[in-house]
Amino acid sequence: MARSGFMKIFWGLLCLFLVGIATRPLGQKILIVIPKLVGYTLVFVGLGSLSSLHPKFSKAKVFAAIMALLSLGGFLKQPEVITLEDGNLAYSFGPLFAIIRIIGATLGVIMIWYICGGVIELALASENQHLAKVATTRRNLYVALAIISWCRFVLFLGK
Repeated sequence: MARSGFMKIFWGLLCLFLVGIATRPLGQKILIVIPKLVGYTLVFVGLGSLSSLHPKFSKAKVFAAIMALLSLGGFLKQPEVITLEDGNLAYSFGPLFAIIRIIGATLGVIMIWYICGGVIELALASENQHLAKVATTRRNLYVALAIISWCRFVLFLGK
């Protein structure tokens, strides 16, 4: 049961990662929204099977559900294409979607925090210090990269 849950989380997060690196060149909303929805749904289902092992997985499940709903926001508005001074193209969804994006990113970090926290607690309970240390390092690295990403997003929000 735990293996199946962790595998679903893995495939869901991999799907989200692949969508993240593919969103820039794609202009079709449906190509972006559906894999995000599938990714968060897989994470949600995986966390559902792990929720009996530790309460942190139950908490993460709530955030996965919210993220799945937020991913549907891509259907609401077509992005405006802007040509930057250097000739590159950028997409603008407006200030409301910028706020939703920041909230979504924050909720995603909280979800990962709880997932890693659950892994850390399970590792410590089974006296697997190495796994606990690796999960702690990954969690801290994820948070640090998210903060850098937020700063980059906020700095270039008006451009």
